[in-house]
Amino acid sequence: DVAEAAIALAQAYALVHPPSGSVTYRAADINYLPLQTETYDLIVCIGTLHHLAEVEAVMERIHAALKPTGLFYMSEPLDTPPSNALIAGGLMMLLPTHLSYWEKARHLFRLRGQAISHMKDSIEAKGLSPFEGYGRHQDPLELARTLFNIHKYDENNAFTGYVMAQLKMPDSWAIVVGRVLYALDQILTQFKLLRGLTYVIHAGRKS
Repeated sequence: DVAEAAIALAQAYALVHPPSGSVTYRAADINYLPLQTETYDLIVCIGTLHHLAEVEAVMERIHAALKPTGLFYMSEPLDTPPSNALIAGGLMMLLPTHLSYWEKARHLFRLRGQAISHMKDSIEAKGLSPFEGYGRHQDPLELARTLFNIHKYDENNAFTGYVMAQLKMPDSWAIVVGRVLYALDQILTQFKLLRGLTYVIHAGRKS
């Protein structure tokens, strides 16, 4: 991670929940971090590339760093369709969150025709940090298709992840609600009634 504080959090977590095997933590900027060529069996990028300034350069280094038989696992967010934002917003209105129902109604009245665009921005965490979404315009998925042989592509999480993060209820209730939403989410994405907001690829390097 680029932040020393984030590394310290990870190390503290590992003391409480020791990983199997060994883990090395390092503060570094992946935009410019050199990687040894043909060294790694597996490289994992989860929700990372869309934050970066140098997506293409990073992916080219990842490609070079994989062994010829190595695997690249990548998960990144997709743009939020209006239908997803509408369903997420509806669920947020119905379910208890950190906002009271009175506050929700007041915000909805104030936003009116802009409610869906605001929900879309919230789902995509626009403005949350200076790096949020910075690399989206560089299209990591298209770069992956250019550099790698994609063995598997999946889309998931049409609304569940975002909605669950906003809920305010006892854990026992949240578990039940989460299971119901997840099952509904899976059905809607599998039958292509909704598009997932996250894609996952398993890929190997092209020679």
